[in-house]
Amino acid sequence: MTVFDFDAWAESTKKIPKENIAAALNAVVDRKKAIDLEPQVFAQRNEAATIYHSAAPHEEHDGVIVWVEPIANFAAYPTGFEVWHLDKKWVNISQDVATGEPGVDEAWQEIETEEVPSE
Repeated sequence: MTVFDFDAWAESTKKIPKENIAAALNAVVDRKKAIDLEPQVFAQRNEAATIYHSAAPHEEHDGVIVWVEPIANFAAYPTGFEVWHLDKKWVNISQDVATGEPGVDEAWQEIETEEVPSE
């Protein structure tokens, strides 16, 4: 088994330009800030999408909106939204709006529908 040589590694890092180290640190800090803001961003996107869908005309199947590809994030499908697509009912289970296609995008989960027995 190879043993990690910390002293050699530490010495090799001295060759990295300070600007590159600063840029890497800034990138990590920026990503952390973006992750911290995600809940607020998701909430804003969900609110905009909810407003859009409450006002936009939709085709329906058995009282469920038929999925169409969103034209932008504001027209995407908010968390908890149900749609009909590929002869199945789907719900957005992600924290963010769903922009992808049900059955392809992991944001969507199929809802099992109960079959009414024929007489």
